[in-house]
Amino acid sequence: MKVSIENDVRYDVRQYTILDLPQNYTVSYLPNDFHYSDDAFGFSIQYSRQQSKVIAMQEWRNNSLMLQPKDFDKWNNAIKQILAEYKEQVVLQKK
Repeated sequence: MKVSIENDVRYDVRQYTILDLPQNYTVSYLPNDFHYSDDAFGFSIQYSRQQSKVIAMQEWRNNSLMLQPKDFDKWNNAIKQILAEYKEQVVLQKK
């Protein structure tokens, strides 16, 4: 028997990761932005370059206080997509 998962609060969390480029290096590959959203939750990761920095902004959004068993498959599939995006890497190249 599957039981609902209860969240204490709805939330929207933003996290920024900043990579300072080493001197004499450039970015040769920047991953594509990724977005997932449905009625219960959402996730996005956006990459940008600003001067000698690479910035990755991640956002988790939870719109639901209760995840119902009927939604577990959808949740698990979304998590698989998100985990695949976490394997993406910024690639640097020496000038």
